[in-house]
Amino acid sequence: MKNEYASTTIATPQNTTINTTLNTNTNNTAALADKLTVFRLKAALLAEADMLRAKLSESHVMAFRDEVRRRTAVLIELGHIQKQEGVVTKKVCAW
Repeated sequence: MKNEYASTTIATPQNTTINTTLNTNTNNTAALADKLTVFRLKAALLAEADMLRAKLSESHVMAFRDEVRRRTAVLIELGHIQKQEGVVTKKVCAW
């Protein structure tokens, strides 16, 4: 059996390229190259999906932190939190 090398280059959505070289049998070179191309494309898309999930999670955390800061500012303004200590206290009614 004679072996030859099949090389494929895949462009991912982030404009990066993946170069692969596969040692295959001459009879299956085209079929394996096609399967390899699909596999590499799927791997690139899964990697990008993981990256986007991480960004989404990070954006939720940042939004939560902003909301906590805003709520804290309101509680300080209303007198429910002591500004120096950051401790929630029971506000005494002035009636």
